[in-house]
Amino acid sequence: MYEGARRLRPLDRVLIATLVPFFLLVLALQLREGLATGGMQDILVRVSSAPADGFPVVEALFSPQIEGGSLEVGDRIAKLDNRSLLGVSMFEFSARATLAARRPEGAHIEVVRGEERFRATLFASSRQIWWLAFPQAVFAAATALILFLRAPQWPCARAYFVSSLCVGVFSVCARAPPAVDRPACLRPAGLGRGGPGATHRRPCALSERPGADGALGRAPGDAPPPPSHS
Repeated sequence: MYEGARRLRPLDRVLIATLVPFFLLVLALQLREGLATGGMQDILVRVSSAPADGFPVVEALFSPQIEGGSLEVGDRIAKLDNRSLLGVSMFEFSARATLAARRPEGAHIEVVRGEERFRATLFASSRQIWWLAFPQAVFAAATALILFLRAPQWPCARAYFVSSLCVGVFSVCARAPPAVDRPACLRPAGLGRGGPGATHRRPCALSERPGADGALGRAPGDAPPPPSHS
Protein backbone atom coordinates (compact mmCIF):
# COMPACT_ATOMS: atom_id res chain seq x y z
CA MET A 1 0.00 0.00 0.00
CA TYR A 2 2.82 2.39 0.85
CA GLU A 3 4.51 1.69 -2.47
CA GLY A 4 1.25 2.43 -4.28
CA ALA A 5 0.77 5.62 -2.28
CA ARG A 6 4.19 6.86 -3.39
CA ARG A 7 3.03 6.57 -7.00
CA LEU A 8 0.06 8.88 -6.45
CA ARG A 9 -0.07 11.91 -8.71
CA PRO A 10 -0.41 15.40 -7.19
CA LEU A 11 -4.09 15.57 -8.14
CA ASP A 12 -4.75 12.25 -6.42
CA ARG A 13 -3.08 13.47 -3.24
CA VAL A 14 -5.21 16.62 -3.29
CA LEU A 15 -8.39 14.57 -3.73
CA ILE A 16 -7.54 12.34 -0.79
CA ALA A 17 -6.51 15.27 1.42
CA THR A 18 -9.76 17.15 0.75
CA LEU A 19 -12.48 14.54 0.18
CA VAL A 20 -11.64 12.19 3.06
CA PRO A 21 -11.83 14.92 5.77
CA PHE A 22 -15.01 16.30 4.16
CA PHE A 23 -16.54 12.81 4.13
CA LEU A 24 -15.68 12.22 7.81
CA LEU A 25 -16.98 15.67 8.78
CA VAL A 26 -20.35 15.06 7.11
CA LEU A 27 -20.67 11.66 8.78
CA ALA A 28 -19.79 13.13 12.19
CA LEU A 29 -22.32 15.98 11.85
CA GLN A 30 -25.09 13.70 10.65
CA LEU A 31 -24.35 11.14 13.37
CA ARG A 32 -24.35 13.85 16.04
CA GLU A 33 -27.71 15.11 14.82
CA GLY A 34 -29.14 11.61 14.80
CA LEU A 35 -27.99 10.87 18.34
CA ALA A 36 -29.21 14.24 19.63
CA THR A 37 -32.68 13.92 18.11
CA GLY A 38 -33.21 10.17 18.42
CA GLY A 39 -33.01 9.76 14.67
CA MET A 40 -32.70 11.84 11.54
CA GLN A 41 -35.57 14.33 11.56
CA ASP A 42 -37.14 14.27 8.10
CA ILE A 43 -40.49 15.04 6.55
CA LEU A 44 -40.99 11.42 5.36
CA VAL A 45 -42.53 12.64 2.11
CA ARG A 46 -41.04 12.24 -1.34
CA VAL A 47 -42.10 14.41 -4.24
CA SER A 48 -41.21 14.64 -7.89
CA SER A 49 -39.33 17.54 -9.41
CA ALA A 50 -41.82 20.04 -10.77
CA PRO A 51 -41.80 21.20 -14.39
CA ALA A 52 -41.20 24.87 -15.02
CA ASP A 53 -44.93 25.63 -14.94
CA GLY A 54 -46.09 22.99 -12.44
CA PHE A 55 -45.86 21.96 -8.81
CA PRO A 56 -44.13 19.03 -7.08
CA VAL A 57 -46.27 15.89 -6.93
CA VAL A 58 -46.28 13.56 -3.93
CA GLU A 59 -44.77 10.24 -5.03
CA ALA A 60 -44.39 8.37 -1.74
CA LEU A 61 -45.42 8.70 1.90
CA PHE A 62 -43.68 7.12 4.88
CA SER A 63 -46.15 7.86 7.70
CA PRO A 64 -45.45 11.60 7.90
CA GLN A 65 -46.76 13.68 10.82
CA ILE A 66 -49.40 16.08 9.45
CA GLU A 67 -51.99 18.27 11.14
CA GLY A 68 -54.97 20.06 9.62
CA GLY A 69 -55.28 17.72 6.66
CA SER A 70 -53.76 14.68 5.03
CA LEU A 71 -51.51 13.91 2.10
CA GLU A 72 -52.12 11.32 -0.58
CA VAL A 73 -49.95 10.05 -3.40
CA GLY A 74 -50.73 12.23 -6.41
CA ASP A 75 -51.36 15.42 -4.42
CA ARG A 76 -49.58 18.57 -5.60
CA ILE A 77 -47.91 20.87 -3.10
CA ALA A 78 -48.42 24.41 -4.33
CA LYS A 79 -46.96 26.49 -1.50
CA LEU A 80 -44.58 26.17 1.42
CA ASP A 81 -44.89 28.88 4.09
CA ASN A 82 -46.87 31.01 1.59
CA ARG A 83 -44.07 30.78 -1.00
CA SER A 84 -44.94 29.28 -4.38
CA LEU A 85 -43.29 25.98 -5.29
CA LEU A 86 -43.72 26.52 -9.01
CA GLY A 87 -40.87 24.77 -10.82
CA VAL A 88 -39.12 23.60 -7.63
CA SER A 89 -36.93 20.49 -7.83
CA MET A 90 -37.36 17.54 -5.46
CA PHE A 91 -34.03 18.34 -3.76
CA GLU A 92 -34.94 21.98 -3.19
CA PHE A 93 -38.35 21.05 -1.81
CA SER A 94 -36.84 18.42 0.48
CA ALA A 95 -34.25 20.84 1.89
CA ARG A 96 -36.68 23.72 2.40
CA ALA A 97 -39.52 21.59 3.76
CA THR A 98 -37.27 19.68 6.16
CA LEU A 99 -35.82 22.84 7.67
CA ALA A 100 -39.29 24.33 8.04
CA ALA A 101 -40.79 21.12 9.47
CA ARG A 102 -38.14 21.01 12.21
CA ARG A 103 -39.47 24.25 13.68
CA PRO A 104 -41.92 23.97 16.59
CA GLU A 105 -44.68 25.42 14.41
CA GLY A 106 -43.89 23.05 11.52
CA ALA A 107 -44.01 23.65 7.77
CA HIS A 108 -47.23 25.22 6.45
CA ILE A 109 -48.11 23.78 3.05
CA GLU A 110 -50.90 24.35 0.57
CA VAL A 111 -52.06 21.14 -1.11
CA VAL A 112 -53.98 20.72 -4.36
CA ARG A 113 -56.05 17.56 -4.78
CA GLY A 114 -58.14 17.55 -7.93
CA GLU A 115 -60.43 20.59 -7.70
CA GLU A 116 -59.78 21.10 -3.99
CA ARG A 117 -57.21 23.29 -2.25
CA PHE A 118 -56.49 23.06 1.46
CA ARG A 119 -53.77 23.90 3.98
CA ALA A 120 -51.92 21.54 6.31
CA THR A 121 -48.95 21.60 8.65
CA LEU A 122 -46.11 19.15 8.19
CA PHE A 123 -43.80 18.20 11.07
CA ALA A 124 -40.46 16.41 11.00
CA SER A 125 -40.34 12.82 12.24
CA SER A 126 -37.55 10.33 12.94
CA ARG A 127 -36.60 7.84 10.27
CA GLN A 128 -36.56 4.20 11.28
CA ILE A 129 -33.12 2.51 11.34
CA TRP A 130 -31.59 5.89 10.51
CA TRP A 131 -28.10 4.67 11.44
CA LEU A 132 -27.96 1.86 8.86
CA ALA A 133 -26.50 4.10 6.14
CA PHE A 134 -23.42 4.99 8.22
CA PRO A 135 -21.61 1.60 8.30
CA GLN A 136 -22.49 1.06 4.66
CA ALA A 137 -21.00 4.42 3.69
CA VAL A 138 -17.85 3.86 5.75
CA PHE A 139 -17.29 0.37 4.30
CA ALA A 140 -17.72 1.58 0.71
CA ALA A 141 -15.45 4.60 1.24
CA ALA A 142 -12.75 2.53 2.98
CA THR A 143 -12.80 -0.04 0.19
CA ALA A 144 -12.46 2.66 -2.47
CA LEU A 145 -9.62 4.37 -0.58
CA ILE A 146 -7.63 1.12 -0.17
CA LEU A 147 -8.07 0.33 -3.85
CA PHE A 148 -7.01 3.87 -4.79
CA LEU A 149 -3.84 3.62 -2.67
CA ARG A 150 -2.90 0.13 -3.86
CA ALA A 151 -3.62 0.58 -7.55
CA PRO A 152 -3.49 4.29 -8.42
CA GLN A 153 -2.47 3.43 -11.97
CA TRP A 154 -5.83 1.73 -12.61
CA PRO A 155 -7.80 4.13 -14.87
CA CYS A 156 -11.05 3.75 -12.88
CA ALA A 157 -9.49 3.96 -9.40
CA ARG A 158 -9.88 7.72 -9.08
CA ALA A 159 -13.44 7.77 -10.41
CA TYR A 160 -14.43 4.90 -8.11
CA PHE A 161 -12.92 6.66 -5.11
CA VAL A 162 -14.67 9.97 -5.78
CA SER A 163 -18.03 8.38 -6.60
CA SER A 164 -17.94 6.13 -3.51
CA LEU A 165 -17.42 9.10 -1.19
CA CYS A 166 -20.11 11.14 -2.95
CA VAL A 167 -22.62 8.28 -2.76
CA GLY A 168 -21.75 7.80 0.91
CA VAL A 169 -22.42 11.46 1.68
CA PHE A 170 -25.70 11.32 -0.22
CA SER A 171 -26.82 8.13 1.55
CA VAL A 172 -26.39 9.56 5.06
CA CYS A 173 -28.01 12.86 4.07
CA ALA A 174 -30.85 11.40 1.99
CA ARG A 175 -34.27 12.65 3.05
CA ALA A 176 -36.30 9.51 2.45
CA PRO A 177 -35.91 5.74 1.90
CA PRO A 178 -36.73 4.10 -1.45
CA ALA A 179 -40.29 4.57 -2.62
CA VAL A 180 -42.81 2.04 -1.35
CA ASP A 181 -45.93 3.47 -2.94
CA ARG A 182 -46.78 5.42 -6.05
CA PRO A 183 -49.89 6.34 -8.05
CA ALA A 184 -51.80 3.23 -9.12
CA CYS A 185 -51.71 4.34 -12.74
CA LEU A 186 -47.90 4.20 -12.60
CA ARG A 187 -47.61 0.99 -10.57
CA PRO A 188 -46.61 -2.03 -12.71
CA ALA A 189 -48.67 -5.19 -12.58
CA GLY A 190 -47.57 -7.80 -10.08
CA LEU A 191 -45.75 -5.36 -7.79
CA GLY A 192 -48.63 -3.90 -5.82
CA ARG A 193 -50.05 -4.82 -2.46
CA GLY A 194 -52.43 -7.36 -3.94
CA GLY A 195 -49.69 -9.95 -4.26
CA PRO A 196 -47.91 -11.52 -7.24
CA GLY A 197 -49.90 -11.43 -10.42
CA ALA A 198 -52.25 -8.69 -9.22
CA THR A 199 -52.94 -5.91 -11.68
CA HIS A 200 -52.81 -2.34 -10.38
CA ARG A 201 -52.87 -0.33 -13.57
CA ARG A 202 -55.72 2.05 -14.27
CA PRO A 203 -56.21 5.15 -16.43
CA CYS A 204 -54.42 8.11 -14.87
CA ALA A 205 -56.56 10.90 -13.48
CA LEU A 206 -56.22 14.36 -14.96
CA SER A 207 -54.02 15.53 -12.06
CA GLU A 208 -51.67 12.58 -12.69
CA ARG A 209 -51.29 13.00 -16.45
CA PRO A 210 -48.89 15.39 -18.12
CA GLY A 211 -50.61 17.99 -20.21
CA ALA A 212 -49.77 18.95 -23.74
CA ASP A 213 -47.15 21.35 -22.42
CA GLY A 214 -45.48 18.60 -20.35
CA ALA A 215 -46.72 19.84 -16.97
CA LEU A 216 -48.87 17.73 -14.69
CA GLY A 217 -52.49 18.87 -14.59
CA ARG A 218 -52.53 22.44 -13.31
CA ALA A 219 -54.60 23.34 -10.31
CA PRO A 220 -57.72 25.46 -10.69
CA GLY A 221 -56.95 29.12 -10.41
CA ASP A 222 -53.25 28.73 -11.25
CA ALA A 223 -51.97 31.29 -13.67
CA PRO A 224 -51.22 29.92 -17.15
CA PRO A 225 -47.58 29.76 -18.23
CA PRO A 226 -46.22 33.02 -19.65
CA PRO A 227 -46.21 33.20 -23.46
CA SER A 228 -42.90 32.53 -25.12
CA HIS A 229 -41.34 35.35 -27.08
CA SER A 230 -39.47 34.10 -30.08
